[in-house]
Amino acid sequence: MLESVLIGLISVIGLCTYLTGTSMIDRPIVLGPLVGLVLGDLTQGIIVGASIELAFMGVMYVGGAVPVNALAGGIIATAIAIKTGTGVEAALALAIPAGALFSLVEKIYYIGIQYILRKFDTACENAEVEKIPKLHFLCFAIWSTFWFVTTFVTIQFGSSVVGDFFNSLPEAVNNGISAGTAILPALGFALLINAIWNKQTAAFYFIGFALAAYLGMDTIGISVLAACIGVLFFTLDPMGLPSFSSENNHTPMLTKKDLKRIFWRSLTLEASFTYERYHGTGYTYSVLPALTKFYKDDKEGLSGALVRGTEFISITPHISTLVMGITCAMEEQYSQNKESMDPNSITAVRAGLMGPLAGIGDSIFWGILRTVAAGIACAMGLKGSVFAPIAFILVYNIPHILVRYFGLMKTYELGIQLVARMSESKLLERLSKCAGIIGLMVIGGMTASMVSVQTPLVFNIGGSEIVMQEFLDSIMPGMLSLVVVFVMSKLVKKQVSTIVLMVGLLASGILLAMVGIL
Repeated sequence: MLESVLIGLISVIGLCTYLTGTSMIDRPIVLGPLVGLVLGDLTQGIIVGASIELAFMGVMYVGGAVPVNALAGGIIATAIAIKTGTGVEAALALAIPAGALFSLVEKIYYIGIQYILRKFDTACENAEVEKIPKLHFLCFAIWSTFWFVTTFVTIQFGSSVVGDFFNSLPEAVNNGISAGTAILPALGFALLINAIWNKQTAAFYFIGFALAAYLGMDTIGISVLAACIGVLFFTLDPMGLPSFSSENNHTPMLTKKDLKRIFWRSLTLEASFTYERYHGTGYTYSVLPALTKFYKDDKEGLSGALVRGTEFISITPHISTLVMGITCAMEEQYSQNKESMDPNSITAVRAGLMGPLAGIGDSIFWGILRTVAAGIACAMGLKGSVFAPIAFILVYNIPHILVRYFGLMKTYELGIQLVARMSESKLLERLSKCAGIIGLMVIGGMTASMVSVQTPLVFNIGGSEIVMQEFLDSIMPGMLSLVVVFVMSKLVKKQVSTIVLMVGLLASGILLAMVGIL
């Protein structure tokens, strides 16, 4: 009972990623060690967490589409595997159905939370600013309770059933599961490739693959080299480094202290996420200090600004402050001189920035930075290093926090001039290209080192024994892994369901291993 309660609390800790800027503390590489610590086997928790992280590498919460919940899959699979002694292979096999099931069950919360959303709308329309923080965190409190209860019930009543099942499996099936789960990272890398692949930077994927396959370079070494190449491409661009002026046409009303309050609030952007407004309610809570200052003695103006804030917006949380800074500058200008601009232009600018910034932000933070951080951490975690989750959190969040903080400060300072200046200098395109170089090199290296597709087939031709794996390695080391990744990539492009691919990949690996092909 106590263990189930503690693991339920770990799920709440994971959910706190939405109070800390979507800091990725909900990932298996972070929560696996905590589960292992509670169950008395920290090393196994680290190894299982790292293994599941690889399997969930390509799962990105982009656009609200969450095919498999990595938080639930990681916690439940790690806990049951350790409690029943069924090992890493069983944990990987459990992670997929557990994560998929929780993705469906969680929809119950999103349906029920609509009642709170209606209360939020009323508070904004009446400019009842004191209710907004309460409703924002009430959503998170309900969400946390839902997660605690479902995780507790699953661990308390499900582990013995699952353990008995896996212990009853024949050895051939267990070996098949081991081979099948070793292929799972291929789908994750395929999803990531599709997110950032383009003809200009495609060659860097194969450079990363060759560095790992032929030279044996590890993920950390490839990451460092890729970062150096990315920086060189950016600084040596014929257009040179862009420069921006900090001139503004109005005296800023917000102090640095005010902007820091917005920054800290922005970390909770997704605490009240809903499918109807996405980040709208969290966005309003974040910029509330600015709006109350701009419209201090104007209740009607404040109401209009709050309603504008809660309108639909889907933005990568880590760069949400870029939009906040610009819209705060526009709200400030409008509050000082309402004849000078149409308030609908504020909504238009926010909506116009939402798409391109979300596309770039998702690619950089969900696709590239998370992949680099996970690659480094998983390489350590598979060896049982206690520093794996720490490395993951630091590598991911140091750049994240810097971008979030200075992005807010600078965009507010430059106001609406920033959009035009960035467009003129093609800064967004250049940053995206350099980030793609880094991401593809790292993914290429991880494909060679972390996707294991090998065949034990041996043929006798003319009295000579040919070991198929040695023959394939003589052509190209890791060739089968590369083929599987690109087959998955093609299927993803044809919009085959991610869940179908994950289950199909696992099942195919098991069957091929059982008949002796893998």
